[in-house]
Amino acid sequence: MNAIEKQSARAKAEQEDRVCQEGYGMSIAVRDEVQRLTRKYIFAENMKGANDEARLCLKSTEGCGWDACEDYAEFVKNLKEEWEKWVDGDEGRGKLRVKIVFAEEDSMIGKKGKEYFKDCWTQENCGRGIEVEFLETKWTDHDSVADPEEGYVRSVFSATKKSYR
Repeated sequence: MNAIEKQSARAKAEQEDRVCQEGYGMSIAVRDEVQRLTRKYIFAENMKGANDEARLCLKSTEGCGWDACEDYAEFVKNLKEEWEKWVDGDEGRGKLRVKIVFAEEDSMIGKKGKEYFKDCWTQENCGRGIEVEFLETKWTDHDSVADPEEGYVRSVFSATKKSYR
């Protein structure tokens, strides 16, 4: 590697470190060490619950299913019908506001999964009773998208709290 390539690689590494610092509040080296230790300690504990969750998601356990979400497009359609009854009925309820937060990179659902989910939640599918907002979070992946330090979980709880006042 010549001097120009080394300088370019160093500048790229510094930029990646700045992005990590902005996104996670720590350097890449610290983030990587935290992730390594997290995996180490997660797998040092009993994984029964995580295994059960994975088996549920894969539908590999006898007698388990996703109930109302077995057919996700059908779930949104049914929710639309029920919520429109509430909005139009005597209950006088307001619109249901749904905020869907995606990670920037998500190896669990990939781009096709994001598109499928967005297709299920189009305004046409949601009708007049449901408002949907999509948010893609910068510098997050499947595991970090719900990280409380990023503020997305906090904003969900804050919005929920406001809706009950």
